[in-house]
Amino acid sequence: QFPVSPPERAAMASEELDDRDRQAFAELQGKYLQGVTAHKRMAGQIQKASVDRQRCTLTARELEGMPADTRTYRAVGKAFVLTDKGHLEGDLKATAAKCTEEVDRLTKEKEYVHKQIQDTEENIRELLRSSPSLANTIAGMVG
Repeated sequence: QFPVSPPERAAMASEELDDRDRQAFAELQGKYLQGVTAHKRMAGQIQKASVDRQRCTLTARELEGMPADTRTYRAVGKAFVLTDKGHLEGDLKATAAKCTEEVDRLTKEKEYVHKQIQDTEENIRELLRSSPSLANTIAGMVG
């Protein structure tokens, strides 16, 4: 057991602090990437639900102008099944309403995830401000 001099002790404490900062940065970076991935996925889901809603609305609008005895067909997988016009209109309106609810729900979730992403970005900035050595290390990796 050799006595540790104060400069050596400070260097060891600095290394421990750097390791903790690196771990914190890695956790924040992972959280940020998960948030961005979820945000993009939700944007795609919102887009799909909006397109489905629009298709249902346009189809229902086209059906409204047709006589009640018009033969209508509903797609079931790869097959088409003869369906009453009123029943098909009801299904289209129900699907459009379901898509609207889904868009609203996903929009709220997307806003929440966006706020989480902003918080994570701010936490990363604070970590880099508080640890110049970590910021220099990261800048060295990028540059």
